[in-house]
Amino acid sequence: EGYRALLSRASLGEHVSVFAEIALKDQRRAVVQRFEQRMAATPEVVACYVISGRYDYLVRIACRDLAHYHALINAWFDDLTLGIEKIVTNTELQTIKEFSGFPLAVGAA
Repeated sequence: EGYRALLSRASLGEHVSVFAEIALKDQRRAVVQRFEQRMAATPEVVACYVISGRYDYLVRIACRDLAHYHALINAWFDDLTLGIEKIVTNTELQTIKEFSGFPLAVGAA
């Protein structure tokens, strides 16, 4: 699926990395599509996953600082068409291992 360049996050300057668990009020297709389109179009969203459990999405967000993150999620809450019920914020304190690609299945039959 193409090539990617991996850059050190430290080389990109100071930032805050946040994992946001998001629950939607409404599961209608139009609302879900609108929400997913907004996530895909938001540069600060570096990953977005549909998950099982108490929340509907796990979203990884990279912002300049917490004020930037706060403004971003307030804009999402203000947009009632996104149908967001709740956001739980988990701030990254330290990265132990960063995703660098899926392992190749060596010797698999």
